[in-house]
Amino acid sequence: MFPPGGREEPRFPGLVKFDIESGGYIAYSAGPRYFYNEPGFAPRDNPQSEDDGYLVTLVWNPKDQQSEIRCSTASAPVSPGAPSPA
Repeated sequence: MFPPGGREEPRFPGLVKFDIESGGYIAYSAGPRYFYNEPGFAPRDNPQSEDDGYLVTLVWNPKDQQSEIRCSTASAPVSPGAPSPA
């Protein structure tokens, strides 16, 4: 994607959870006008599985010229357009 001015700036319109054992994946996004940074992972206390924790992601909304912090469980993606859990 090239924003005004022509400089290339990689933008990621969502996140993907990839299962290396099955080759399957789940992709999720808040919509085409949101761009995601690489998420951080915070494990739960006494995790029961590899993905038992939270994803914390900074999401840029260029239309409103603002960023949001999105938090979701790592084991289940947030539905597109759904509000972030409080």
